[in-house]
Amino acid sequence: MENSRADFLLHFDKGPCYVEVKSVTLLRRRRIGLFPDTVSARGSKHLRELIEVKRRGGRAVLCFVAMHNAIGEVRPADQVDPLYGVTLREAQQAGVELLAYGVAVSEQQLLVTSALPIRLCPPLIPTSSG
Repeated sequence: MENSRADFLLHFDKGPCYVEVKSVTLLRRRRIGLFPDTVSARGSKHLRELIEVKRRGGRAVLCFVAMHNAIGEVRPADQVDPLYGVTLREAQQAGVELLAYGVAVSEQQLLVTSALPIRLCPPLIPTSSG
């Protein structure tokens, strides 16, 4: 990543893996967790950097961590930040790996409890791109 520090830089025989982690806290009805919960120019920037890692032949991963036990799936919050939603979909198309996990939160630890689906359905609102 050129202009930011990755949350994690993992080294493997096949090369480095850049991992960005995002905390999902916004809960919508029917167990849907949304990210971001406010406009996130920084989040979109991180996605563009992960896309560039992939374009250069590296491995790039975005990991959503659902910080609320009622969240059963993760989606982009297109209503909150349409640009982030568009950029997330571009990242997936570019080959950035998208992961999501539910966690149990305590004062001592974050315990991964389950893998969660990520749904990149068409935006619920019109966007200015395209």
